[in-house]
Amino acid sequence: STYLIVNKQNLETFKSKLNNLWEEKAKQLWPEEDQIEIGLVPLADTYFYNSNKRELIYLTLLIGIFILAIAIVNLVNLTIAKAASRIKEIGIRKVVGSLRRDLIKQFLVESILIALITTPLALGLFEFSKEPFLGMINKYIPLNIFNQFSMIVFLIATVLVTGIVSGIYPA
Repeated sequence: STYLIVNKQNLETFKSKLNNLWEEKAKQLWPEEDQIEIGLVPLADTYFYNSNKRELIYLTLLIGIFILAIAIVNLVNLTIAKAASRIKEIGIRKVVGSLRRDLIKQFLVESILIALITTPLALGLFEFSKEPFLGMINKYIPLNIFNQFSMIVFLIATVLVTGIVSGIYPA
């Protein structure tokens, strides 16, 4: 492997010159061999280049999303069961004059609040179990969620989607 810095404006010119030079030298060194190709890979992608590590990460991400979907379905199920036990309350609210919109708003706010309250608990459990897990796999992986803006946005979006999905069906 060879590493070099290439100006982005000259990248295509460099690629074509490199390929032309490689074709000349490859024909001289290995005339009877099939064409061997070379290419440029950004340094950020070298860890994943020609390996199955990227697929493993995507598989782990897919498993995590699947587990999250199961948890959301479970939360919806629990919210429906809770709503069924609150039928009397809903009936009394309707008799007193509450609008359907107000009841829907109440269910959504309650479910979003539950998601907001349980998120710090889940993050605390994550922080508590992170070190023993990393010790089991004998790896150190820097997992500081709060230093990455994209993770904070993902966390907020997950809380809102979970709250809305779990509250919209019973509402």
